[in-house]
Amino acid sequence: MCDGGGACFAVLVALVAVLIGGGLIVVDVDVTPLSSKLGSLLPHPAVPVADGKEMIVKNSDVRAYLASKSLAGPMTQHPLYAEKFPVKGVYYFDKMGSAGVVDFSYLENWNPEVGTFELDMQYTICQTGVPSNTTSGGWGPYLPGGYMLKAIVALSYQNQFSCGAADRMPMQDGDSCTLSESIFGASHESETLGKMGMAWLMTKREGGRVFDRNSWLAPPWATDDASYRSSHAPFHNYRLRRLVDEHKALDEEHYEMLMNKLAGQDLVFLRPDLLDR
Repeated sequence: MCDGGGACFAVLVALVAVLIGGGLIVVDVDVTPLSSKLGSLLPHPAVPVADGKEMIVKNSDVRAYLASKSLAGPMTQHPLYAEKFPVKGVYYFDKMGSAGVVDFSYLENWNPEVGTFELDMQYTICQTGVPSNTTSGGWGPYLPGGYMLKAIVALSYQNQFSCGAADRMPMQDGDSCTLSESIFGASHESETLGKMGMAWLMTKREGGRVFDRNSWLAPPWATDDASYRSSHAPFHNYRLRRLVDEHKALDEEHYEMLMNKLAGQDLVFLRPDLLDR
C-alpha cells in the first residue's frame, strides 16, 4: 500500500521509465498540455505553517525574497566553501513541473576529501499551482506544489551529490556530479532506485549558470553505465538555471524566465529557516 501517494508516484515513474528506456513504449504524443490542464483543476493544499507563520512568498515579493534571503544557509560558513565548493548559488527548476527554487547553501555533510554532500529535499521551494506553459513545465509532475512537498515528506526524500574531491575543484564546463537518492530513511549506499538501473547526472554548463540534470533507467537486460548512457538518450531531463550567484547578484534573464513559469503564482515551502534567516 502506498504511503501518502509518494511511494506510488516513485514506483509509477520507475515503471514508465523502464518501458520507455527499453523501447517498449514509444511516446509520439505530447500529453503535457492535457496534464497541465488537469493539474490546474486540482485544489491547492493549505499553505504549510511553521512556528505560526505561513511558509509562502507572494509573487510580488519574489525579487525581494531572493535579494534578502539567498545564500543564508550554513554551507557558506565552511572554510573551503568560497574556493572549493562545486555548486554555489540559488537555482530554479526549468522543465520540472511545479518544482520552483532551490538554494544550494542549504546543502550539508560535505566531505571535501571525497566530494560528497547531501540535500534534504524539504528545502525545495515549489510554486502553488502548476505551470501553464508546458515548455517550462516539461514532463511535470503537473501537481500543485503543495502535493509535491507532501510527497517529499512522505518519502523522506534526500539526494547525495558526488562531484569530486576538493583538490579537483573548481568543476569545469562538461564536468558532472553523480546523484544517488535516499527514500524512507534508507542510507544512500542502499540506493534503491539505482539498483533498479537508474542513474542521474548533473552537468555543469555556462560556468555554472546552468546545470543539465539527466536521468537514465536501463531495462533489466542492460547495464546503466557510461557506455549505456553514451548510446542512449536520457528518459528525462531538466535544467537548473541560476537565479542568484555566489556574490548574490541576480540573473535578470533567468529571473524573468522564472516569473514567466510562475505566471502570477506564489511560492510555498516547508522549512522555516528559508524565511527567517
